[in-house]
Amino acid sequence: MSKPWPKRKKFLVLGLCLLAALFTLPYAVPSVGDYLNTLVNQWRLEQIYHAGEESASAGESSSSAPQGGDGQLPMQEKFRELYSANQDLVGWITIGDEDLSQPVLQTTDNDYYLTHDFYQAENTNGSIYMDYRNTPYPLDYDTILYGHNTRLGMFVVLENYRELEYLQANPIIQFDNLYEDGEYVIFSVFLAATREEHGEIFNYINRLGLQTDEEKAGYLQELRDHSLFDAAIDVQPGDQLLTLSTCVYDFSDARLGIVARKLRPGETAEDFAGAYTVNSDPVMPQVWEALYGD
Repeated sequence: MSKPWPKRKKFLVLGLCLLAALFTLPYAVPSVGDYLNTLVNQWRLEQIYHAGEESASAGESSSSAPQGGDGQLPMQEKFRELYSANQDLVGWITIGDEDLSQPVLQTTDNDYYLTHDFYQAENTNGSIYMDYRNTPYPLDYDTILYGHNTRLGMFVVLENYRELEYLQANPIIQFDNLYEDGEYVIFSVFLAATREEHGEIFNYINRLGLQTDEEKAGYLQELRDHSLFDAAIDVQPGDQLLTLSTCVYDFSDARLGIVARKLRPGETAEDFAGAYTVNSDPVMPQVWEALYGD
């Protein structure tokens, strides 16, 4: 079902943010342009996307829509205008009541969209992007998405998942690729180190090559062991995974990882109400234990 757009509250928030930016202009000259452009682009892209959803629900279609990776499925109508603006587009991600609602991009360089917006202009807030090693369609066993965790970074919302209350209320991530929609339920939220001097590295972004069920089952157990929360959610080697990765500031070059599995036929968000409890003894980076442990 398409959502009414524009939402009054989004215009109010946008207006307040723009006003705040103007007042802070003398103190933030180097970044105010990126700040304003990010706000405007977020609003503009959501308008285009939701207009596409409404067109699709009204039964409009395009006979010239690009074909899917298997040469059979046409591109979903809701992506057509966005794709014409940037053919690096591979999907759209939504969390909560549009706490996050933005396009996902992909190029051959994992660094490019760290510093560029949807329209490929330089912007320190960057974009959400898929790991260059992933196939955008059909999706791999594990699809990895990245984004910045700054004031207007696209993945700042992921910090909320460190709180049990937010996780309980928002267990589902919606990730729609150009050809199919998908919902994923979170089962692991963890912190990871990226420097050897900080202890053993949980190298979750390099598990894309797992092949056997035994390898996958071992990785799924690692994800549970490292998770800040226990999840009463069945996950099997045959499930498709979605991993979100961003920086956090508990220690130098720390990372926050969130992993979800695709909903199975017949499952809904309501099936996972109350599925989470705090993990009393998660595997944490050694540097975190040294800084914050008992």
